[in-house]
Amino acid sequence: MAISVVFSCSKDDDPVNPNVPVTPPKTTIDSLKLLGYSYEVGNTITNSGGSITVRFNHPVICNSVKTDAKEATWKTANGDSALVISSPIEFNSEYNIELNMTDKTTPGRTWSFTLKAKTFNERYKYEGIVQSVIYDYERERIWMATILPNRLYGISMADPTKEVHKDFELCPNVLALNPYNDKLYVGFNTHDYDEAKLYDRKVHVLDPKTLKEESAFVVSLDGDKGLPDSTPRSMAFTKDGFGVIVRDDFGSSATYLCFVDSKNGNKVTYDNNWENFYGGVATNYDQKSINIYLESYNGADFYTVSRSNPTPKLYELKWHGSATVDYRHFHRSKPIYLVQCLGELCMVDYSTKKESPVLGDYAYNDFGDFDYNKENCVVKATEIYYQNSFEGDVFFIKYLDASKAEVKYSGRMDNRKCELRSVFMHPSRDLLAIFFVDAYDENATIMTTFDMKTIRH
Repeated sequence: MAISVVFSCSKDDDPVNPNVPVTPPKTTIDSLKLLGYSYEVGNTITNSGGSITVRFNHPVICNSVKTDAKEATWKTANGDSALVISSPIEFNSEYNIELNMTDKTTPGRTWSFTLKAKTFNERYKYEGIVQSVIYDYERERIWMATILPNRLYGISMADPTKEVHKDFELCPNVLALNPYNDKLYVGFNTHDYDEAKLYDRKVHVLDPKTLKEESAFVVSLDGDKGLPDSTPRSMAFTKDGFGVIVRDDFGSSATYLCFVDSKNGNKVTYDNNWENFYGGVATNYDQKSINIYLESYNGADFYTVSRSNPTPKLYELKWHGSATVDYRHFHRSKPIYLVQCLGELCMVDYSTKKESPVLGDYAYNDFGDFDYNKENCVVKATEIYYQNSFEGDVFFIKYLDASKAEVKYSGRMDNRKCELRSVFMHPSRDLLAIFFVDAYDENATIMTTFDMKTIRH
């Protein structure tokens, strides 16, 4: 855990007569040192409180504590070599702490420490309002599209301060990686965000190594002469070069599918027999087919389609919650589908058609990912609206076992001045990354990372 600590120390000794020579001590006494801190956010499921634990190199006596953590109490622990400050602390916060301590190994000496305890790993700020986020597992890189400015970011997870970017005249709104040709596909809104005068009906193909555009292809049914408002909403590709794009068209509440053949110069074909209320697409875990899900208000069922079977095949869930879908997510390495409908969440193994027990888990705004280092477990960032609460929306990080329909952990998150936009879990680094739009600076996106060990209970 990264530690941001500022030390200041004072030593109380007897006055020394300058006329009397001082004999140096035979042994050197180590200074009292603050070694670090850890935190635990309280669990609202078990009503357990939170704490910040400060560690020292020697046993200590606590003389005083000043902190902006609410309702703070404290006591020493671990043979008095640690100070535990109990408080209902929250994720995504910073707490100022001032300590005055006595070193028990050197009675009569007091030491003062000042530290800022963070209940997150790191926080990074990027210009623009996030529109789409995808993860590049080959390069350990996040690709993020923003507007204001119209920009594509490539963010290294090894060091998120190191990013590359490319600016556009139009507004990028959807991203996809093609595993067949290792290219990055970028779709745009049909008009300029500010002036509504620039139009684009194309998907642009970029080299992710250089961000240079290599080609572009039209997705409007009538080509360049088609309706001006033809927007790619969602894109996905298989490892054999087959792609599906969900497209919005002006003047229709329905959405349309178009199929892309990357083996044949990204040739686009259309089948309007499959006009429907499609919400988006996701590459299947084996990268051999594509899952097509419906608009949120049309339920939790989904279709599968592939190069060998281009006619969408319906997968109908046995469980049908309320029609409106709040949240859905496909596992990236297993045939598992997680879907939530107005307070009810269900995990589906669509290879065996086994559906887990339904879990009640209402959320106003919900994003999450699977814990790829823990079987059947899911981590989510959740915004809950309490109509009669003076607090307004309340935010949580939740951890649940979807196979048992059990919320194992729910910790409050200090995020009332931001808007949730995306969540993903980084398997090899065991990190959770949450994307927010900053309410103080509406043209900025915040990525905050959390150690999964502080969430996994």
